[in-house]
Amino acid sequence: TRMKKSSEQTASNWPDAWRQDAVSRPKPMIRVGEEGQPFLQFVLENALAAGFSEATLVVAPSDHVTESFVHGWNERGIGVRMRIVLAIQDEPLGTGHAVLVAMEQDPLPSQSGFVLCNGDNLPSVRALARLRGVPSGQALLGYDRMCMGLPPDRVELFAVIEMQEGRLVSICEKPDVSTINRLHLKGPVLVSMNLFRFDAEILMPFLRALSPHPKRGEKELPSAVQAMIDSGHGLEVLPIAESILDMTSLTDLEHVSHQLADPKDPLTLEVCASSPEDVAIASAHGARRVELCSHWECGGLTPNEVDIRRACEHGIPVYSLIRPRAGHFEYSESEWE
Repeated sequence: TRMKKSSEQTASNWPDAWRQDAVSRPKPMIRVGEEGQPFLQFVLENALAAGFSEATLVVAPSDHVTESFVHGWNERGIGVRMRIVLAIQDEPLGTGHAVLVAMEQDPLPSQSGFVLCNGDNLPSVRALARLRGVPSGQALLGYDRMCMGLPPDRVELFAVIEMQEGRLVSICEKPDVSTINRLHLKGPVLVSMNLFRFDAEILMPFLRALSPHPKRGEKELPSAVQAMIDSGHGLEVLPIAESILDMTSLTDLEHVSHQLADPKDPLTLEVCASSPEDVAIASAHGARRVELCSHWECGGLTPNEVDIRRACEHGIPVYSLIRPRAGHFEYSESEWE
């Protein structure tokens, strides 16, 4: 709604294609790339680079462009890039309802976690990988409001995070100056960009119990999160000091397009690692992902499960070599299994 309103109110010096997309397309499908790529493509590509292999996209029934885009982007001659499911939200009843729709239409296995990201925000690969790498439990990325690379008047509108001993206490929507000053005494003020890692089974009952907001009529995710915390479920806050792209109105498209056309780090550095300690060193010195294997002396074998799980704690994607034994590469049926 905000994007469509801004297209009507903004001066006419913006490209006609952007103005037309703002009116006729879902916000994540506005074409901001140099080659006409929609914003959603960059979100999916960052998620893919961060090690995600599945995505659930919540769309409206009137959306006639996202499905065809996803099919064209995802399908390749050697198979699909990711497993992608489109969940249909029949009415725009808020973020909490959107997450519930995704979980009901694309159910997760028991004891599974998932990462939530708004379709009009583009976090970095490292930020997404950090959330994905949380070994267990629930977490929220807390962005240092001084490092976000966004206009100050925009940042002032973002919800701020109150925490205690690294755990979320509350998310304060539309904070006033006194709240900001009080939080600033404790250190950098962190804001929420709705980048969560949730345990599906823990979150689900709180989403189902949501009541519509008395004024907006929407079932809002922060209300479910607060109810979950108040009932005793913990949620770790992961501080992060880096920029994020936010696409709220037509006036943002020029900045977003410029940033996407001039990536600061276009290369992906992959490092070969043989232990969780190697992964920690690689992550600390700029590696974007690692290939983990053991027994280099025979050309590398699949590492043990404990090392794989420990390697995933360092915030970058871990790709494990799949090779069951040394010797030749002719495998029996049982070895394939």
